[in-house]
Amino acid sequence: VQAIDDDNATGSLYESTVGVEVRSFLAFALNTLTIPYGALEPGQQNDPLVATTTVSATGNVGLDKSVEGESMCTSYTSSTLCPNSSTSTIPESEQRFATGTVTYASAVALSSSTVQQIEVNVPKSTSTSTQATNNAYWGIRVPASVTFAGDYYGQNTFYAVQGESAFW
Repeated sequence: VQAIDDDNATGSLYESTVGVEVRSFLAFALNTLTIPYGALEPGQQNDPLVATTTVSATGNVGLDKSVEGESMCTSYTSSTLCPNSSTSTIPESEQRFATGTVTYASAVALSSSTVQQIEVNVPKSTSTSTQATNNAYWGIRVPASVTFAGDYYGQNTFYAVQGESAFW
């Protein structure tokens, strides 16, 4: 585009090729601080998946998210991981996730060694007052061998991933 004013004067600065108008800014807000699995006894599981984590697109692109996690126990801290104990630890693979309320058996098992993508397909936000959101669904199975009662804690880490532009 080259501008010409009403006196037929032209500017000397113009762009002859298409440039980048706005760079991608990948940003998100995780709106759920804990995954609410509820109270379960040994041998029980969430079936279908009922707990949700909600993510908002706060940048200017659509997004998906990736996740990895740790085992759960009553003594977990970020500096003290859970012991490898069948009676007091829930392995990370007992946590399952999906993009809908599917059965526990058909959901994807969480891993501590492999970052896995969740195709939540959050469109890019077009308003700062109402950000685009979407959910991932979660469930957990408490192994029957767990005999230590209490609240179990662990850590799941979420990463923003730029979504496919077709879902923006």
